[in-house]
Amino acid sequence: MKTPEQDRLLDDVLRNESYVAFRAELYRKSLVEFPPPRWVKSRNQLLAIAACVPVILGLYLLSTPRTATTTEAQPASRHDPFRRPPFKKIELSKTAGA
Repeated sequence: MKTPEQDRLLDDVLRNESYVAFRAELYRKSLVEFPPPRWVKSRNQLLAIAACVPVILGLYLLSTPRTATTTEAQPASRHDPFRRPPFKKIELSKTAGA
């Protein structure tokens, strides 16, 4: 079990300003020595724009009014895939068993 003195000592060690300053200086030096490539900024901007596209599309679809569906039967169009003129005699074939 920790005593209050141990807690205070641990807090002092973890919050030591010299350690925080050392970490900040090390990070700054690493950025100077190893700068990020130029394309990283443009890539991040492009990804941010690409992430906005589905959000904007979703908001647009949510804001548009819904159209009412009709329950009446629609007349068959000329290009109805289920209606076909009768087969010609040439197109008919017999099965092997018949």
